[in-house]
Amino acid sequence: MTDVMPPSQRARTILATSSTAHVTGAGLDEPAGRLVLCADPVAAGQRVRPVEVEVADAAPVTTRERIRGRVRISGCAVTSVGCGALHVHPREVVLLADGERVDIDVEDLLSAEPDPLHAVEASTLAHLEGRHDDVVVTLTRLVDARLRQGVVRVWPYRLDRHGLVLRLEYATGHADQRLTFREPLASPDQLPAGLTELIERAAGHALPCARRATTGPLGPILRSAAAVRRVCGSEDGDTSD
Repeated sequence: MTDVMPPSQRARTILATSSTAHVTGAGLDEPAGRLVLCADPVAAGQRVRPVEVEVADAAPVTTRERIRGRVRISGCAVTSVGCGALHVHPREVVLLADGERVDIDVEDLLSAEPDPLHAVEASTLAHLEGRHDDVVVTLTRLVDARLRQGVVRVWPYRLDRHGLVLRLEYATGHADQRLTFREPLASPDQLPAGLTELIERAAGHALPCARRATTGPLGPILRSAAAVRRVCGSEDGDTSD
């Protein structure tokens, strides 16, 4: 299982992090800017139009099949001019993620808070992929050995308060595996400690079969923990990366 967030929080997080929403209805078929969900009833005299809104959650790294989930909202939009935002009164909400469709109660969505790491997820994943891809591969020590066989590329795919999700790409297909923090994080301030604990756990993790685990595309990195020590700050020199 790669998702431990309640569906309402997952949907709220997608809505909070996506920069665009695609809107259809009443002759409209175009991207929209900022989406504002309205809890109050439509006021008397306001001009509204029925709309269907879809917001996609795209991974910030260039892996295959980057779309991690979608939120679809049926409702009505208040007609406004020049505000730069689309104000929607939701009637039905659906989350499409991890191969499942989940209907979400509107009140649950409106009361849910986004994941506390949502504002730093994209930059953190991009940094790991761009500057510490060797460390990302080392983290695969925490993945079942059977899933490591045949892996050709590893991506940091998702990040939330519960942990980091790795995408293991094979010649054909992929598998997503969650690495769970010891405790859920309450804020971005706790992220460095959470990631360091994962890296240290991976560095000290005994592989079930060292020979099998250190052959193939991942072998050279799995045989060395130098990058892990660098990110954990146990080597001399600049550890700001």
